[in-house]
Amino acid sequence: MASIIVQVDEEIKSAFEQANPEIQKQLSNIIQLFLREKLYDKRLTEVMA
Repeated sequence: MASIIVQVDEEIKSAFEQANPEIQKQLSNIIQLFLREKLYDKRLTEVMA
């Protein structure tokens, strides 16, 4: 598995860091699925437009 850095506000950062490892894993999986759906066969610039 690879890692990326995503900018979020301080409230989200704090909530994620305070969440238990199982919740962190679930959130990571949700983000991964979201990005996979949005980025599949698309350039990043197309997604950001």
